[in-house]
Amino acid sequence: MNQINLVISALEKFELEDEDTNICNLYEILEGFKSHPDRELAIDAIFSFLEKYPEELFGSPGPLVHALESTPEYQNKLSASLKRQPTEATVHMVNRILNSEIPASQRNFWLLELEHVKSNIKCPDFVAESAREFLEYQRNNGNA
Repeated sequence: MNQINLVISALEKFELEDEDTNICNLYEILEGFKSHPDRELAIDAIFSFLEKYPEELFGSPGPLVHALESTPEYQNKLSASLKRQPTEATVHMVNRILNSEIPASQRNFWLLELEHVKSNIKCPDFVAESAREFLEYQRNNGNA
């Protein structure tokens, strides 16, 4: 079994423990991930894992966010994940994008994505509040 299949399998079998143990275990699972040429094959599994635990952050930003951000296609998958099941980690990822230098059209797109999170019926209150806070932060800092 190759490394990417091992990552996917480990995420599917992962059982939550305390926060520090979770983060440590995820770093172990994702060791060497960023340099693997087929890492994009695990993007869906990583987003599915995050969606399974919408109120968990798994670090700030943590191993899952670093893994996703190392893949060229993650932003398209991030948008789809936000529609399926907004999570604490995915709204943090959007805020990270908004904190970077991006064209105005992309900034507007991601701001709208955060607006939609707040009205998503699957969105836990805690996650909707994070989306609201990130929107407020982006607007008050002249980025919106």
